[in-house]
Amino acid sequence: MGESMEKLFAWLVLGILSLYALQFTAMFLSMQVYAESVMEGIVYFKSANELGYVSAAGCVIENVFWNINAALVQCTARASNTLRSMGINVAPNINISISTTLTSLKILGPVNRVMEASNWLSNVSFAWSWAVSRVGADLVWRYFNATGSNVTIAVLDTGIDPTHPFIAGKLSGWIEFDRKGRPVCSNPHDTYGHGTWVASIAAGGDGKRYVFGVAPSARIIAALVLPAGFGTAAQVLAGLNWVLKPVDCRGNPINVGRVAVVSMSFGESGNYSNVFLPAVAKLIDSGIIPVAAIGNDGPYTSSNPGNIWGVIGVGATDYDDELAWFSSFEEVEWPEPPATWPLGQYPKNYTKPDMVAPGVDVPGAWPGGLLAIGSGTSASTPIVAAIAGVVSQILYEEGLRGSQLVSQVRNILMESAEGLPFTGAGHGLVNAFKAVAEALGYRVSDFTISVYPSSATPLSTVRLAAKGLYTATTLSMYIAGVEVFRGGYSPGAVVEAVVPPTHYSGNEVFAVGLRGSTIYYAKTLLYVDPALYVKKVNVTAGMGLSIAASGVGIGDLITLNLGNSILSLDISDLRGSYQATLVTPYAASGWYNITLYDLSNPTITLSKQIYIATPRPVEEVKYVEERYTEVRYSLLPVIVKVSDYYVSGVDGYIDVSSPLNITIETLSIESIVKGNAQVRLVNITTLPSGIHRIWIKPELLNTTEAEVIAKLRLYINNTPVNYPIALNIIAKKPEETIASSISKEVDTAIKNIEKAMLSLNNTASKIISNVSARTEELAKNISQVKTQINSINNTAENYYSTISKEINEMKNRTQQLTWATIATIALSITLIIIALTRIKTK
Repeated sequence: MGESMEKLFAWLVLGILSLYALQFTAMFLSMQVYAESVMEGIVYFKSANELGYVSAAGCVIENVFWNINAALVQCTARASNTLRSMGINVAPNINISISTTLTSLKILGPVNRVMEASNWLSNVSFAWSWAVSRVGADLVWRYFNATGSNVTIAVLDTGIDPTHPFIAGKLSGWIEFDRKGRPVCSNPHDTYGHGTWVASIAAGGDGKRYVFGVAPSARIIAALVLPAGFGTAAQVLAGLNWVLKPVDCRGNPINVGRVAVVSMSFGESGNYSNVFLPAVAKLIDSGIIPVAAIGNDGPYTSSNPGNIWGVIGVGATDYDDELAWFSSFEEVEWPEPPATWPLGQYPKNYTKPDMVAPGVDVPGAWPGGLLAIGSGTSASTPIVAAIAGVVSQILYEEGLRGSQLVSQVRNILMESAEGLPFTGAGHGLVNAFKAVAEALGYRVSDFTISVYPSSATPLSTVRLAAKGLYTATTLSMYIAGVEVFRGGYSPGAVVEAVVPPTHYSGNEVFAVGLRGSTIYYAKTLLYVDPALYVKKVNVTAGMGLSIAASGVGIGDLITLNLGNSILSLDISDLRGSYQATLVTPYAASGWYNITLYDLSNPTITLSKQIYIATPRPVEEVKYVEERYTEVRYSLLPVIVKVSDYYVSGVDGYIDVSSPLNITIETLSIESIVKGNAQVRLVNITTLPSGIHRIWIKPELLNTTEAEVIAKLRLYINNTPVNYPIALNIIAKKPEETIASSISKEVDTAIKNIEKAMLSLNNTASKIISNVSARTEELAKNISQVKTQINSINNTAENYYSTISKEINEMKNRTQQLTWATIATIALSITLIIIALTRIKTK
């Protein structure tokens, strides 16, 4: 009996405790809420098995980039935490754009426009980029014949126009990726223009007629990863994955040669994630140099991937070799440095950018055969990329491979850069000439060159003198890319040189000599002031007026004014110059100001005085035969009178008068605006007043009316001139057709009015009906919306009330459970004591 009671008490205690334990467990599980949010991100894996872990953790694999062991995935927060515990991190699929690297852009027009009015000096190229000469790339071509042969540059951007004259025939690989990094089959094209521009800055032109690209003989492969200038990290990674093993959109390998460098003129400002790090490491291990823009957001920030240690991050400079106002720089503190890195220990803190290059008003190609001028670290990046590609090819031919090749290229570029005395320039301004010379094994001996005066106008004379050059040698001296001196130079000698037409502000002056394996090198800046030139100060109205300007901005909008009248509205060329031959307008004899206004740079205003002499005026002639339209050309000393109309098959005439000696040669149709017709020149007579009368016979061809533009070929003072004349040709004289057509027109008008009124009534009825129906429908929709809003409010109130009740009930239950637990524990202890007491008593 006693043992039975003890067992009973023991089972009772265990049952009560188990009951409450189950209740507490159920309550705890019922209070757990999992908010499962899905995030699109990038994961890197070491093997296919590890990629399987990603899938097993609950992530959806959207795309795999096998060359860099990366994948685009969609993971819940729980799955991401699971992977993190396994050492696999999910990096966000960040947005990337060119907006952080492109500051300004202006389109100048067709390329052939650049070649016009370029006859100032025979040895001066006007299809020229100041950036090419500033970094000494043109010196590399002349002294080392290193123009980029056998160099392949990968450009990841908005696409490319392969038909542009600057880059035609240079594209050897193409691919397009969608936002998830999947290949898209397409023909090469540019979705913005930015990609064509940066590609031409790297490899555009031919180095002779068109001086635009740093490595004009290089090949280009282009990946469209930023459609319209915007993309994702997945698209960029797809591009980097492709650069390692280029294929077409169907996965077939394409032969593009060895890719030396990848140029990336884009970024995400203020981003320091590791999303690109493993891909960059793969590039470096493969001997491919990554170059990227540092960004245009000014100091104390930088853009990813340009701020990665190992990527050559590039800032921008202006004409004066000073840091561009927009160029980013900072002391980077990388949050999670990788444990291993192909270039050695990845530092926690380092400075960006690594170096700078010209990035203000840099000209280049634009889709459709156009020319563009832009500013930003976008422009600076392909300059450094092209130089890196040339140096890489030299070292590759010497046997360097992989990360050792990349490391050596970086070292040469940084050691040869021109140090600049301000923060934000990294190791300095990239120097193509010194970098290539060092890669080829030359010893560079620096000396100093001075320019007197330090500022001058184009076409003026300056004196150049070398300091620190102690040995007589053969030197060449260059100003703004133009050789101004070549010959033997002795220490202490002074050379006089003419400043070529060039842009305002800083222009580079180089002095270079080569003796054996030693290169003598010097560089300084000449500051150029604007100037206006007039060929003749005394001119006659109606005669040619030759005007030129230089030392203004590149591609600036300028006007030429005579007093308050505008003679010309145009843009300056790529040398900051302008040249035009105008016809001197008629004005009273006297002195006048010719003034140039630079509308793009209002601080530039130039003025010259000219004396205009007016010739003897022509006797006035009265016309009474027919009605005529008088056409006057304000800038040309010619008056042309044409009839309001000419009748087909009937002779008519055109009168031409001028105070100058003119000879009429021929009249021909230039273009047909309407219908079809031909005009035959019958005769040319001269009236006693000196008026030249041109007799013509127009004929309509299968039409009742035509408008044509005729070209009148004549000579003014032995100068050939083409005049456009508009001729209106009709089948019959208007008075012959007016009477017969009036009644028809009236009848037609009445019928049209009746139709219009009927149509108007129908339309009005339909409009009223539609408005009524729409009004009723809108009222119903408003009512439904109000009902839905009220329903939502009621539902929300019910939810709030229910949740409040449940929370209060949970609080009460918790308190009850707490007291019940205490009571249960106390009862259990009491029962145990009683049981023990009974056992002891027995």
